[in-house]
Amino acid sequence: MKSKTIPGPFLTKRELVRTMSMELDITQPLALSAINLVFSEICKALVAGGHCEFRDFGVFSVNEHKPRVGRNPNRPGDTYSIPGHRVVRFRPGRNLRNEVAGKPPAPPPRRRGRKPKDD
Repeated sequence: MKSKTIPGPFLTKRELVRTMSMELDITQPLALSAINLVFSEICKALVAGGHCEFRDFGVFSVNEHKPRVGRNPNRPGDTYSIPGHRVVRFRPGRNLRNEVAGKPPAPPPRRRGRKPKDD
């Protein structure tokens, strides 16, 4: 079976480690351990049934799929049970959606409260 290739640039963990080590002027093993820690904490939160929210980037959450009855389209009389399962869902933030779509970034939210004084 042929593997599908993703057209265009894509980011791997190795490239992320290299970029992080160069940008922050740290060693690659230190960058790798920091990235692994972030991934580990995201996984722990999702396994516990929680969600991970990163402002302006997106939200990782877990969706529960209930058990249901399936039917074979080739033999409509045959039914089988599909067990319930959990899946990870990613909901992109507004800024990420706009950037991918080529739209300008969303304006920052207006702060409520006192108005600034006029000089």
